[in-house]
Amino acid sequence: MRVASLFSGGGGLDLGFLAAGFDIVYANEFDKNIWKTYEKNHGCELDRRDLRKVPFSEIPDCEGIIGGPPCQSWSAAGAHRGIDDLRGQLFFSYIRVIEAKRPLFFLAENVMGILTKPHSYALGRIIREFEKIRYFVFPHTVDAADYGVPQNRRRVFFVGIRRDLGFQFRFPSPTHRNNQVSQKEAIGDIEGSEVQGLGNVANIANPSCVVPNHEYHLEKPLPEFFVADRRRPWHLPSFTIRAMGLSVPVHPSSPKPIRVNARRLEPAPGSRRFTVRECARVQSFPDNFVFHYERLEVGYRIVGNAVPPLLAKVIAEALMEQLRNPGEVTITNGGLL
Repeated sequence: MRVASLFSGGGGLDLGFLAAGFDIVYANEFDKNIWKTYEKNHGCELDRRDLRKVPFSEIPDCEGIIGGPPCQSWSAAGAHRGIDDLRGQLFFSYIRVIEAKRPLFFLAENVMGILTKPHSYALGRIIREFEKIRYFVFPHTVDAADYGVPQNRRRVFFVGIRRDLGFQFRFPSPTHRNNQVSQKEAIGDIEGSEVQGLGNVANIANPSCVVPNHEYHLEKPLPEFFVADRRRPWHLPSFTIRAMGLSVPVHPSSPKPIRVNARRLEPAPGSRRFTVRECARVQSFPDNFVFHYERLEVGYRIVGNAVPPLLAKVIAEALMEQLRNPGEVTITNGGLL
């Protein structure tokens, strides 16, 4: 089945869908900092234009549309501007493409912030827009760790099925809820590899790392580090890999932070954050997927914004199976969740 990828980013979703047997026939990404990473790893050229300026006729016909519209305006850590923010409005551009191309299904990923009370009106409006263009929508919250990804990462997936197909998508059951993959399993084997810590202000990447992207920068962590321990022991999954280098988790081998008072922690000498490669491992990217960037902060952002490929593969396999065997999925009589 053919799939068009919108807001492709580094291509985590695309990797998962390719692994599940889909063909990516089109990919669009406007952020110039991502272009080289996507094109070098996927072996194809991106449509680099602003999606709002791309004629629908130039997007190939396809059975599916995937992609996560920019989510910063919905994030609990963001400004909570929702649909009043340009990035939030891009969600509606995504809907217009779906309306024009009429794929069998679509998938959009977003942060949990979209479900919070301040965004209840915006969320309802998005759901109504999907209803207008005749799609059943199944919003589902997941923790990536329940599907074999070595991090606790809670996200919302909107999976839509065209109404004339007569069924709603059934999200796959967790595969690892009782045996989540640990940090030791994910990154333990590269613990002793050469790690290039860059302490200069610009945090320029070092292309000569023995393990590609196995580097971290030494800027002062964000203030949240000082009120919460961002270090988890080896036997547990990682904290969420975020899209900011200053707030990625602290490596499990780091010493316990120093308690200054009841409300304040400080990193102990010898502490370090995850490298970009370790973040990629925890996101379930393969080691042959090399991230291209000049500044480490950009590398962390590309990795942190991606959908974990392993989670994408699980969802894609369920989509493939249900589209091929719709009779085995519960038929619905209308209405959206």
